[in-house]
Amino acid sequence: MFSIAIFDSVKKQLVLIRDRAGVKPLFYYSDNDVFLFGSELKSFHRHPGFKKELSYEGITSFLENGFISAPLTIFKNTNKLGAGEYLILDLQSKKLKLRSIGMFMIHIASRFLMCHSRKRYLRRRNF
Repeated sequence: MFSIAIFDSVKKQLVLIRDRAGVKPLFYYSDNDVFLFGSELKSFHRHPGFKKELSYEGITSFLENGFISAPLTIFKNTNKLGAGEYLILDLQSKKLKLRSIGMFMIHIASRFLMCHSRKRYLRRRNF
């Protein structure tokens, strides 16, 4: 059970990852030039850029189900990462990409295999 934030200074990206079991929550708020993330919604309340506007979709979800399911929350422009999802914020283009953690693992595995096969190729060539 984990939630992780990784900043890639080379690509200028922030990656937020939530475990596949989905035990630890991970919320994020995105509106204009403000991006916040945290494990509790109340952590956003202290930031001056956070707008406490209620989300009608979140309220409807709560009234229908008795809980608010991901990605909805009680506030507008605030979302919850689902179990086994990760989010990439590109700081240059300010675009968000939401992906499944399965794709993240495939990406990591493919990079490892490419690196491993490259090393084997270089060994054969005596480099």
